[in-house]
Amino acid sequence: MITNERQYRISKAQLAKFKQAIDSFDIHEAARQTGSKLLAKAEWEALKSEEEILSTQLQEYELLKSGAVTVLKAESLDELPNVLIRARIPRHETPLLALIKAFPCVARAYESMLVTEAQFEFPMYVIDDLGP
Repeated sequence: MITNERQYRISKAQLAKFKQAIDSFDIHEAARQTGSKLLAKAEWEALKSEEEILSTQLQEYELLKSGAVTVLKAESLDELPNVLIRARIPRHETPLLALIKAFPCVARAYESMLVTEAQFEFPMYVIDDLGP
């Protein structure tokens, strides 16, 4: 699953590379190099399979990003993290921003805890690093 713009750009570039590899794939040459028509066919099918997976993931991300998908369903609690990720994509939110918006009191408590810990722990790390 593509979850952000960086992954989207990388996946799009990889898809172009797979398409180029598929276009230039010579099954006879691959069979000669591997010594097996079966291995050459498996290599071809692997390239096609990966192209299909990337294409599907890119299409899903583009649909989510455009806002075309308005209802997200989870069949079980195991799927909830993926649904939450998909829900934040059209709003162009980072995971942290989505968490803060969804649970502001938890985010404030966490931030408060970090500030408190940072006041005491950071100097201790510096002292430990400086040594005796």
